[in-house]
Parts: sequence; C-alpha cells; structure tokens
Amino acid sequence: MSGTRSSDAPSLSDSTRPCAKCARPWTKPAKRTCSSRAADHRRQARGTSSRRSIPLCSPAHDGTAGAARILPEGRRCVPLPARAAAGGHGPARYATCSILPSPPDAPDTDFSRPESPLVKHGRTAIGFLLSALLLWWTLRGVALGAVWQVLRSADGVLFALCTVAGTAIVPIRARKWRPILEPAAGVLPYGALWRSTAIGVMMNNVFPLRAGEFARAFALTREAPKVAMTTALGSLAVDRIFDALVVFLLMFAAMLDPRFPDGATVAGRPMSDVAVSGVALVGTALMVCYVVVLRPAWVTGVAGAVAGRVLPRQRDAIVGFVELAVGSLGVLRDTRRFASVFIWTVLHWLTHAFALHLGFLAVGVHVPLSAALFLQGVIAIGVAVPSSPGFFGVFEAAASVGLAVYGVPKALAVSWALGYHLLSFVPITILGAVYFARMGLSVRDVTQAQRGPDPT
Repeated sequence: MSGTRSSDAPSLSDSTRPCAKCARPWTKPAKRTCSSRAADHRRQARGTSSRRSIPLCSPAHDGTAGAARILPEGRRCVPLPARAAAGGHGPARYATCSILPSPPDAPDTDFSRPESPLVKHGRTAIGFLLSALLLWWTLRGVALGAVWQVLRSADGVLFALCTVAGTAIVPIRARKWRPILEPAAGVLPYGALWRSTAIGVMMNNVFPLRAGEFARAFALTREAPKVAMTTALGSLAVDRIFDALVVFLLMFAAMLDPRFPDGATVAGRPMSDVAVSGVALVGTALMVCYVVVLRPAWVTGVAGAVAGRVLPRQRDAIVGFVELAVGSLGVLRDTRRFASVFIWTVLHWLTHAFALHLGFLAVGVHVPLSAALFLQGVIAIGVAVPSSPGFFGVFEAAASVGLAVYGVPKALAVSWALGYHLLSFVPITILGAVYFARMGLSVRDVTQAQRGPDPT
C-alpha cells in the first residue's frame, strides 16, 4: 500500500465473509501485498505498469460490526475483520479503508464488457436483413396504391386520438418504473423517470440493437446520480418480466372472448396452444424469480459453483451478474410494490390496446375490442427478434399475421400497420430527441458508457 509499511497492513483471514452491503463480488486476496517483488516482476513480464486496486471495507463508524462502504463500481471488496483491524487485542477499533493491489493473475470481474465489433456489426446486419425480408414479405401482393387510398380516406380525428393514446403509454411506463427502483434508490422524481424513458424509446427508434435500453438507464443515472448504472439496468429486466406476464395474460383473455375465431392457427399451430405456452413460460419465469428472491444465498452459491467448474476465469463476473439480478428483484419482496408495478403494467398495456383499437376504427378495420389485446401479444412476440431501428418490417409482418386471424384483408391490415407505426413513431422520437439535447448528452457519451472505462 502506498505510504503504508507492510508490517502495518491488516491481516486478512481465510474465514472472512463478504460484506452485506457490498455491490460487487469478492475473491480471497493474494497472500502478497503491493510490496511483493514477485508481483512486480510478473507485471513487468506482462508489460503492465499500472496496478488495479482492491478497496478494503471497514466497519461502519456507527459501531455496526460488519457494515461496509458501498464501493464504486468496477472494484472488488475484500472485508476487513474487526479483530485484525484492532491488532488482535481488545475491542475492535474502527479501521479506515486501505488499498491493496489486485493479484496480477486475478480474473477480470467486469461483467459489462461489450461484445466484439465483429459480433455487434453482425447482429446489426442480421437485424436489417430480417427487417427487409419481412417488409418485402408483408408488401408482397399488396397494391401500394390501395394502401395509400386507405390512408387518405382514414378518419383524421380518430388517427389523432390514436396517436395521443399511443404516445401516452410512455409516461405510464415511466411511472411504472418508480416502484421497481424504489427498493434500491428510494422514491425518484417522476420527471427524471419520464425524460429517461422518452430518451430510451427515441434511441430504440433511431439506433439498432435496442440501444435505447442502455440509453434509458444511462440517462437516469445522469438525472439521478444516486442511481447506479447496475441498478438501473437490473430494473429494466424486471420491467420486461412484468410486461411479458401481462401481455400474455391479456392475450389469453382475448382468446376467451366468444367472438374469437374458431380454429385460428399461426404457422400451423392452434392459437390456444401458443397462448397457453406463453402464459406457462412467463409463469415459470416468475416462479424462478421468486426462488431467487427467497433463496438468494443458495442461488448465488450454485451459480458460483457451476461457473467455477465450467468457466473458472469468469466466475467472479458471473457471480457478480447473479448478485445484480438478485438485487434487482427486490420489488418482488414487497406485496405493495409488486401490486403497484402490476397495476401500472396492466394500465400501460390496456392503453396501448385502446390506441390500436382507435387505429382500427380510423381505417375501417371492424374487429372486437379484444382483437387489440390479441394483436399486441402477437406484435410483442414479433419484435423480440433482431430487427432494424424502430422495428420496421417486423411490426408490419406481425400485424398482418395477427389481423389475418380475424379475417382482415391483407391490404387493409398493412394500411393500418403502416399508418399506426408512423404516427406512434414520430411524436415520442421528437420528444426523446429534445430531452436528449437538453440534457447535453451525445451518442458518443452513451456508446462510451456502454463500452465501459478503458483498461489502464
């Protein structure tokens, strides 16, 4: 340690346990400290001049044994035993945080490392290719003149209301985000959540590979610095779990409507089988989440044991990711928060279905209201595949398939899909861009944050 004699360094016991509040996993430190010549020789042999540091957590100054500081992201915590800090005699004294270098051969614990450029560009190319193919398949055999005629004769007032309702789902999603983040970040101001969500939707509409998911979390950390990036990203996973659960439940409810077409199939499979499979899949995922919440230590231990055997060099990274996921599911521990998130999610998707139905009425698609609940489930499944920014091609193909179940002519279904997609695309993209500029953000800021700090 810089400025500290090796004889003054606290000893580290093998029986030390992780700090309860530490945000990152820890590994048993090496027996050598920064004064080790062997460690310096290994660094010189590897051509590495800088030393990564491991902060030592100290007992809290309020006298609570075992409490620890929450360390900056990217660092690994090594707990400091109270008796070792006290020199092994008498009552434990309050120790200050010290710095020890990371062992030269320690595994990299940064689990936010981005994918290689080749993989990233390949995924982007596949997304654009799939979008182009699906758009070609959707428009095949459809007269563009007929599509234009349908859009020209559409009810402008209903389309305007459809646009308002379609945009309103974004502020509802922002409100739903608050109780998800509350266990880790407290009650956040709604304005920060709304602007961050609008920026995320805008980025998804303009950039590939769902860049908006990361941008949404990044913008929130700028608006509310007390929210860690890992917390924001983990909350988005919980957000999507609730989305999937509610979308499939509403889709299944639509199929119970007596007006749902008998014998409806998609890709040769009865729609009842598809809906039941979806509900079962989401229900299973929710049960797994509850196991993670109720038995976090067991889940983390299993993850560490499996990773130690299969990917030993990435064990710390995997355990860190699992601990992040466990922390993000804190909303499931509280019945009130769970109910709040569930209610806001239902309101979000009912509003979205209402927007779809207004669009149906605007272009003359006469189907029951439950058809919108069914169609949004089909679209949600469709946009899960890689696609171009804004989900163009994928959205139109899914809408065409879903409305075909109700016997809607393909030209009319395509007309509705193109009209609704464009009208719901433009307003929130403009709003998100305005907030993006007002916050002084740039695309470079987001990409650099996603890439992570450069290793030194």
